[in-house]
Formats: sequence, C-alpha cells, structure tokens
Amino acid sequence: MTTRVEDIATRFEQANNELIATVEGCSDEQWSAQCGSDERSVGVVADHVANSHVLVAKWIQSIAAGQPMAVSMDMIHEGNAQHAASRAGVTRSEVADLLRSNAQEAGEIIRGLNEDEIDRPIPIAVMGGEEKTAAEMAEMLMVGHVTGHMNDIRSAAGGA
Repeated sequence: MTTRVEDIATRFEQANNELIATVEGCSDEQWSAQCGSDERSVGVVADHVANSHVLVAKWIQSIAAGQPMAVSMDMIHEGNAQHAASRAGVTRSEVADLLRSNAQEAGEIIRGLNEDEIDRPIPIAVMGGEEKTAAEMAEMLMVGHVTGHMNDIRSAAGGA
C-alpha cells in the first residue's frame, strides 16, 4: 500500500524529473530569457528551484513535528534576490545536477515524515497565520513550487 508521504514524494520527484528534461532541452537563448514577469532568467529560476528543495523539505519536516516555519515573506524575497545576484551565470548542467541531488535528499526527508503527523494543522506565519498541515504545505511548496516555476520556465523558453 502506498502511503501519503510516498505519494507526495513521488509526485515531487516526477515534477522534478520533468523540470530536469526542460532544463536540459533549453538552448542558450532560452536559458538566458527573462522568466515571465519575474526579473530572473530561466536559468536563475531553475537554479532557485533546485536550491530550494532541501530547505523546503526541512520546513515541511518542521511543520509535521508541530514546529512553526521561522521565516517571513521578506526573508524569502531577500533570499531570492541574493540568490539571483550570485547565480546569474549558472549553467544547465550545474542546475540539472543540483536538481537531481537535491531532489534525492528532499525526497528522503519527505519519505521520513510520520504519516500520523502530516495532518496536524499549525499556524503558518508566511500565510498570515492561517493553519495548514504538513501535507498541504508539501503539496504547495514541494510539488507546486516545482510545477509552478516549470510552467513559467516553459512559457519563457517557448515550450522547451
């Protein structure tokens, strides 16, 4: 029988594999294109996703343990801006490798979640204190983060 955490981890990994294929299929021109209304390039956005995997999985792990995420939207925006400035020259192969390795670690973290704890709601500060469960946040921050940015990347890259 497949557990819910296994299902979430598997869907995250499937989305990540699609993103890897998208990254590897980008031309140089597509890689440097601006990603929609985001002022970052396709390459920087893909690298952002790869670099977020483990951090986000650890947030989900904390939520499942009943610990609040100690992060604000200002902190997230600041971190994204610093990342964009420092990773402007990232290559497709670097990002594809990072997507693979970080997804493996993130998947292991998600698979290690306690099935009995993933439905315990706790207030999420970055969502205005709204209560969410680890399962809901995993859907949003693991699966949704990858697929949302992948759709933006594909659009910016002309369907790469």
